[in-house]
Amino acid sequence: MKRIVVFLLVAVSIFVISGCYLVLNCVDFEGSTVGTKYYNGDTLFEQTTRMDMKPFVWSNGNRLPMV
Repeated sequence: MKRIVVFLLVAVSIFVISGCYLVLNCVDFEGSTVGTKYYNGDTLFEQTTRMDMKPFVWSNGNRLPMV
């Protein structure tokens, strides 16, 4: 029983630590110049993340007007 508890504690600890690492590895847009405009269909990369620009839609279905 003690081995199972220790194993579960180690497994949960590894899961929590790896999850925290993934959250801390976020996109910060530091590579972009201030005032840069992105348009529908543009693609950019920040660190190892690929982002495709698409129109923003609120949860109630309203779209943000395109500039």
